[in-house]
Amino acid sequence: MDSPRKRIVQVARPSIVFPFSLCGAFLILYIYHNSQLTTNSQRTGTWMMNHQPTRKKPHLGVEDRLSNLPEPLISHILSLMDTKDAVQTSVLSKAWRYHWTNIHTLDFDYGKFCNPVRFRKFVLDVLSRRKGFHLHKLKLYCSGTTHVSMARKVFNYAKLHGLEHLETDMVGKFPTSLFDCRNLNTLKLDRGNSRDFPSKPFNLVTLTSLEIHGFRLPAKWNLFSGFLNLVNLTLIDCRVSMVLNFTISAPCLVNLKISGFHYLGKKMYRDLKLVISAPKLQFLELRLEHPLVYPLVLSVENCPVLDQVNIDMNIHLNHCGRKDYKKRQTLISDAMRMLEMLCHVNSLALSLDFLQGKFLLYRNTRDAETKFVELYEETGEEGLLYTLPMVCESVLNHVSILLQELYTGKTPIIWPAYYKNWPAYYKNCLLDLLR
Repeated sequence: MDSPRKRIVQVARPSIVFPFSLCGAFLILYIYHNSQLTTNSQRTGTWMMNHQPTRKKPHLGVEDRLSNLPEPLISHILSLMDTKDAVQTSVLSKAWRYHWTNIHTLDFDYGKFCNPVRFRKFVLDVLSRRKGFHLHKLKLYCSGTTHVSMARKVFNYAKLHGLEHLETDMVGKFPTSLFDCRNLNTLKLDRGNSRDFPSKPFNLVTLTSLEIHGFRLPAKWNLFSGFLNLVNLTLIDCRVSMVLNFTISAPCLVNLKISGFHYLGKKMYRDLKLVISAPKLQFLELRLEHPLVYPLVLSVENCPVLDQVNIDMNIHLNHCGRKDYKKRQTLISDAMRMLEMLCHVNSLALSLDFLQGKFLLYRNTRDAETKFVELYEETGEEGLLYTLPMVCESVLNHVSILLQELYTGKTPIIWPAYYKNWPAYYKNCLLDLLR
């Protein structure tokens, strides 16, 4: 017989199951209903948040310092920019709309435009809207395109506004009035492409700096005779033809740089005498990179205060055949003649670029020893090969012998195993020559 406790439990169990199931069902429905309401409210809140009207962010205190600069300083900054970029700053704000009209430098480059029509329209619009202030600098590069009428308008505008600095490749399109410009002090004529230089002599009295790039220079008259105040002269890739003597004469010339000077005559190798007559010349730099310019006879007798001379010669010819041997001898003797002519200068440097490497013969003062070094282009350092006494006739003879050895490739410079021994050998040769 079961115990009373067990019987009571068995009887009471059915009465508990039904009420619990009904309440559980109501509880589940209540929880599900509340969850649906919560989900819908969340969706509604999310939608309202996503579709709220945009509000401007509060000002974080960022100050427009550039606009607060003084007007002259803003004009100076815009003048350092390309004119096309300077004009485009007008779209920044109403305050910047007319800032570019105060610039004192104009830079027009055809390479930054799609077609010549837009370039011409832009140039003329700038000239018409720019304020009539003093024009300090003008750059006009048309890249070989024909803009004759536009170039004349630009040059006439520049002259009327007191132009001081001009850079252009429109040399053949110069108006006649520009040759008599009284305010121009710097002139750069670029991209000549072997065209003839203007035959009309310049009368630029105030010109102090002149750079000519890629023109065929006339030899019938002294090109620089009208530059009475010329201080700096640079000739790059210029050509001289059918002349034995080319004279550079300027009474106030101080710095002269000649690079890539070409000579084109009936004979490929004939003496060209470069006569420099400048009583105030102090610095001379020659970069002879073309074999047609050799042999070059340099005359600096009328340069009493010449202080520093740098000569760079590229000697890249083959080492076989009688003709090449004669050319080599001519080039080396030419270098020795230039050194002999320049023995009186205070600072002298002769750079020689052979197939074996690049070498430098230099001295810093007139009484100092002359050093012969090898230049290492990878590191930019120099290795001292040996030193010589001050430049004299006996030393020049030894240098000539050394250059011949370098040119023919007989020296063991390019062989690392012999590098430590060969300088002592040449020192002994030098002692034998001096004895």
